Amino acid sequence: MKKRFITCISLFIFSGIYAQTQNKISAYLSPQQSLTIYDRTEGNNPWSIGLGFQTLYNNRTRFKPAIELTVDGAIADDKIYRTDSHGQEVQDADVVINLFAGTAFNFSQQLYISFLCGPSFINSNTHFGIKPSIAYYFSKNQRFGLRAYYVNIFNREPNYEETKMQDFGSIGLAFNIKLF
Repeated sequence: MKKRFITCISLFIFSGIYAQTQNKISAYLSPQQSLTIYDRTEGNNPWSIGLGFQTLYNNRTRFKPAIELTVDGAIADDKIYRTDSHGQEVQDADVVINLFAGTAFNFSQQLYISFLCGPSFINSNTHFGIKPSIAYYFSKNQRFGLRAYYVNIFNREPNYEETKMQDFGSIGLAFNIKLF
């Protein structure tokens, strides 16, 4: 069973390499680093590293549908136990998983902006998030690129009455590597 799975995945990945026509889908792997700019527990998760996987549907227009899955894990922690006004522990955003969909607009073969939105998962809670970004590819074949992004996750702590800042926000930089 394991050999069949590996064979099928290998055929899927390598079929795009040997095709005679342009691929309908482009896929990118993106190691990334994020900096938390606002959150209720910002000191417990000031920055994180992660990995993203993005696919773009190559159509004939400048607007390309996009889907992205990212996983970020907080590395630094100030080790402070935070509680709310009722003495309950405030959960850190140690791991943030985003599954976003949206569109990318290509200004040229080397520069595009995108706007994605969808569910974000923090501490087994589901939230709504948005992610605008801008990317630049170092060559016209788009093998390697750099992408700057902003993520806002709405109402991370909807029951938090002590502040108006209930959202989670971060900025980040990703290095895009084209898979196919």
